[in-house]
Amino acid sequence: MGLTEGLITNTLYDVAKKILRKDPIRSALDETIDEITREKQDGWYELREIDRNQKEIFNNINIIEEATFLKILFDNDVLPETDSRLYKKFSEKFNDNIKEAAKKEPEVFFNYAIREFERNKTNNEELIKLFTGFAHKNEVYLDRIIKHFKELEKRNQNKFEIGHQTAEIIYNAAGDIIFQNPMAPIKIPNIEETLKKGRKLEGDFFKEEPRWIDFEGGFIVERNEVNEIIKKLTKERTQLILGNPASGKSVILKNVGFRLAKDNKNVYIVELKQHSRDEIKLFFEYIPKISDEDSIIIVDDAHLNFDDCDKLIEDFENGGKGNLIIGSRETEEIIKGHLKGGSEFRDLIEEEKCIRIKAEGVTEEMIRTFLEKKHKEYNFSAERIKIVSDNLEKYKNDLWHLSWALKAYNPEKNSVSKEEICEKIRDSIRKIEVGKGQGELNAEDIFLPLSIFYRFEIPIERNYLEEQMGIEENIINQLIGLQEIRETEETHKILSLHHSSIAELFFRAYLRYLDLGRINRTKILNQKDEKDLYFPFYQYITSADRNIVDIVIFLHIDFSDEKGGLTLLRKLVEQDEIQKSIVIGINKEKDVGKIGRCLLIISNIKKEIASRLAVNIDKTRVKNIMLQTDSSGNTLFLAGFSNAVKVEMELVEIVAAKVDTEEDKENIYGSMHNLAAYAKVEVAFEVLDMIDIERLSLKLDKEMDKEKVVSCVLNIEIVNKEVANKLINRLNPKLREKLQKKTFPLNTQAL
Repeated sequence: MGLTEGLITNTLYDVAKKILRKDPIRSALDETIDEITREKQDGWYELREIDRNQKEIFNNINIIEEATFLKILFDNDVLPETDSRLYKKFSEKFNDNIKEAAKKEPEVFFNYAIREFERNKTNNEELIKLFTGFAHKNEVYLDRIIKHFKELEKRNQNKFEIGHQTAEIIYNAAGDIIFQNPMAPIKIPNIEETLKKGRKLEGDFFKEEPRWIDFEGGFIVERNEVNEIIKKLTKERTQLILGNPASGKSVILKNVGFRLAKDNKNVYIVELKQHSRDEIKLFFEYIPKISDEDSIIIVDDAHLNFDDCDKLIEDFENGGKGNLIIGSRETEEIIKGHLKGGSEFRDLIEEEKCIRIKAEGVTEEMIRTFLEKKHKEYNFSAERIKIVSDNLEKYKNDLWHLSWALKAYNPEKNSVSKEEICEKIRDSIRKIEVGKGQGELNAEDIFLPLSIFYRFEIPIERNYLEEQMGIEENIINQLIGLQEIRETEETHKILSLHHSSIAELFFRAYLRYLDLGRINRTKILNQKDEKDLYFPFYQYITSADRNIVDIVIFLHIDFSDEKGGLTLLRKLVEQDEIQKSIVIGINKEKDVGKIGRCLLIISNIKKEIASRLAVNIDKTRVKNIMLQTDSSGNTLFLAGFSNAVKVEMELVEIVAAKVDTEEDKENIYGSMHNLAAYAKVEVAFEVLDMIDIERLSLKLDKEMDKEKVVSCVLNIEIVNKEVANKLINRLNPKLREKLQKKTFPLNTQAL
């Protein structure tokens, strides 16, 4: 008998109920009702009334099944987009209860569960996969599971035989096994849910998150690029939409989704800022499997997860249905061409499947629409609109800046000063409308730290704001419910503003008004120079185990030092306590590619510091992760590590073996690029000297896109000409001739 959905759910439900001495389903429902009632989220009243008047309807284990739960809500007139969100919250609470039981008494939990599965003659391999994946995801010690397998071995020889070494291998591989409620299918948000279609909202200009009603009501100017993208859908299955920060790219993508949904298309949207890594991984695995030929999938903020998005494009091109639209900022990699060899992003640009968005393309229409609709009683003439528009010229490069300038605009005047914008922001922060007749909320203490960090797109852990800054849980929940801030969950719950440009504007307001956020200003800045952000970053990083590897990478994104990110990073990494935090962060990071990137960045700042960090890395742990990582991630780690310290031969051998066994050609191209562009030449040379040239040539000969092969061989030639020549001689004659005509420029630009 296999691990059926009912068997898993019933077994985990029973054992959790015994350990927690409470019904995990009833508890999950009560917690859901309490939370949404407290925050006045959509559906709170309906769910509460169903539970009050039909309590017996929820006293059934089957409500953990999505279909059962949704039918109950549907029968009681709850909107479809609301009931899906309620089910998601309820199922999360249920899973939290299961996790709590597993962590509270792991011996009892696993012993009982194993006995139940054994009684049902569960397949041994499936059982091991379930428990190792569950343990890895929920931080339950594997040794305790192994102990119980051992005990079972004694009682029933060979029945559950599993050695410690085998278990460790399974455990390390379990990072790819994500345990979630087996009843809940992967559900990618659709555009109707994202834009809150059907919600009782008022349309308005310049919301942090535009809604369906804003598009319908004409509060958002439809740009020419919307029609251009829609027209291209018939001939281009995949499109890339590039734009600088605050160019309007995200609004355009949602406008495209709105238009297509109105034409009865199935439109799905994944906003990377809104989801955890685990959710994104699930979405990206599922998207190429969607069978609907008419579906439209929109992915925004691809620059935040470049490699995974690149892989998604490849997988979609090779077997996906419908259309894929990818939105991204024009990062330094794209602008200067430092994309890995054969990148899908580069192909889309070169094949003219790319549309570039500029803020200037919509500013005149934005200003006209706002003045005519928001201040229609003033009957603005075309001449006066032009005067106002000309006076707002300095704000037109950033649509968030322009939006706040228009929010601050006084129709009695023809211009808006920076001081007036700061004043408007100050008043808005202090008086956020909770709802009609429900008063106002002052958010000045929480927006201060969020603006300081999110200028660099760095979110803050929620527990830091609550425990260190003294921000009340209720205020955070209300701001999340009002869509003023975002919350996602990785290892910890993290909070952010909606855009780095909003953070920049808020930060300027805090610099101008010294009493704004006064309570937490003292805690964060510690009477330091207001513009010197060293202290708040130092305090945040050293106060607990933070996402330090990400902080290093995101501060380095400010490569031009326009916001002082690079200067701040240089100052931080000089400090002993920060270096200790980086070592801790590296030794907990599961992505070896990110570790390599972090070391490369610090090596470029000061090699001695990177060397001190590298010698303290847990190499055994890293090697185990490398065995489960693709060749591209491994070569990026090796590149960073080799720039910091002398590399032992075992690491070189692991990387070479990974390149040899890599079946994904995109990862092979990425590996060659990483070795050529970033690794120490002698280390890259050793890797290439070990690889199986015959095996590599067979893979490259199968590549339909010959330019990718050319790029790959060029990168190899930079490092090891002998290997490149051997490879060329094994390729087909036409490709060989093409390669032999190429020149081989050296790319030494660091990451």
